[in-house]
Amino acid sequence: MTLLSESFAGINARFHLAGIYALATLVPELLIRLVGPADRPDLDWLGVALTAIVVSIGVLAGVCGLVFQAATGRTERFPFAYYAILLYLPLAWLILRIEFLVFAPPWLAAEAYQALVGVSADPTLNLIVFWAGPLLTLTMGVLLLYSVPLCILAREQKRRRAAIREGLGMLRSCPSESARLIGLVLLAVGIGAAYDFWRGFEKRDAEPDVAYVLVVSVMSYLELVGLFGASRVVLARARRPAPSDLGDGRDIRTSGPPA
Repeated sequence: MTLLSESFAGINARFHLAGIYALATLVPELLIRLVGPADRPDLDWLGVALTAIVVSIGVLAGVCGLVFQAATGRTERFPFAYYAILLYLPLAWLILRIEFLVFAPPWLAAEAYQALVGVSADPTLNLIVFWAGPLLTLTMGVLLLYSVPLCILAREQKRRRAAIREGLGMLRSCPSESARLIGLVLLAVGIGAAYDFWRGFEKRDAEPDVAYVLVVSVMSYLELVGLFGASRVVLARARRPAPSDLGDGRDIRTSGPPA
């Protein structure tokens, strides 16, 4: 089987994880919309929304852990709650760092522009940000592609890894596999962008509809397929013996989660 067909088969056998992943993405967003604008938040919903965000991070960590576990092919199984706790802080910190790397520069540029021209909100600038959104999302998706499984592997092995830098290195060192997986990321981002552009700039803050739920569900499914495939690539590299280990008869394996 090819990498993509194997990845699709792996997630299709665990299709319920895509639904859980999509739900963990949708619920906090819906609750945040109920809170209202930042300058006039509805305090009755604020606590609920913050709680939903905290819980959703744990759910996403648990799902990612189970997908990685499936990609390893290990017979020993660990439950959802185990991965939700084990990976909560590492994955949250990883995502926060990547979001900062991707979104902080354009945000600072926008703030500097508004300060220079002396306006608080410029329609042209907001329109530029709207059209540039898919490119920023694509950049984040590419950075997360290998860094997430590398982060999980490091946590299982109780090792410190520069997951983002190593992930960028794997993008260069595995061009064939990376091209296929980036295609999945591009497809997921393209579906989301097509929906946003179809809805239009004026309705970008409109309430989510059924079409939006379907779009998020498809994107979640594709993201998990990409995670499964990226985990396969990371694990294959981790099992590869170093030149100094060749010929000594040792069996190179990745370690499982600590007991």
